[in-house]
Amino acid sequence: MKCPVARYYSFIPAKPNAFPLGVTTERWYGEYSQYFACRLFAVCNEHVAVAPYDIAFTEANGLNEPPAGINLQLISFHEFEALWEQVAQPRLHALATQHVKALPSAQILYVNSPFPASFKCNEPSSNLYTEWASGVARRHFEVLPDYTAVATHDPEASWPEHFEIVARAVESGIDDEGRPIDPLLRPIAISHAAFENVWETYAIKRLRELASQP
Repeated sequence: MKCPVARYYSFIPAKPNAFPLGVTTERWYGEYSQYFACRLFAVCNEHVAVAPYDIAFTEANGLNEPPAGINLQLISFHEFEALWEQVAQPRLHALATQHVKALPSAQILYVNSPFPASFKCNEPSSNLYTEWASGVARRHFEVLPDYTAVATHDPEASWPEHFEIVARAVESGIDDEGRPIDPLLRPIAISHAAFENVWETYAIKRLRELASQP
């Protein structure tokens, strides 16, 4: 197995961050890539909160450094993924099904970027899916006919950049140089529910496979 780019932490936030249900002794679990949190959730007893809907993303202190917290522990990819599937993903699924809005500061955007084979060199068509929150790509993966690549573990699923460019492309079909985007390549805004459905169908399976490898 390739060494994952992501780092995984269990911690209690250094700054008080009220739990949605009034609990203040929760433990947080985060997947981090460089400065940014890719996935983040908190647990206290039977209560679960997931960014960016219940809680805000807490970024790392610096490049490849951990987030600010007490009782901070580096945990394994396998441990994080097991907890994610057990408690965080069901919470996200419920939030998506109930059409719950994200926190006002989150700037949420879910995008499906088609990539037809006619624009590639000897590769099949694919679709790239991205969850943007607070101007950062948090979850990102590419679905091909017989394979799924998930950032940050599969190098071919490189992180997209520049939220403003993507948002403009979705809204007006204009690229970063002001030119019209080919309709076959134009990214499409999708619902949270649609994103979670594709994530659960393809990305979760790939992550489970990667996390189970020694």
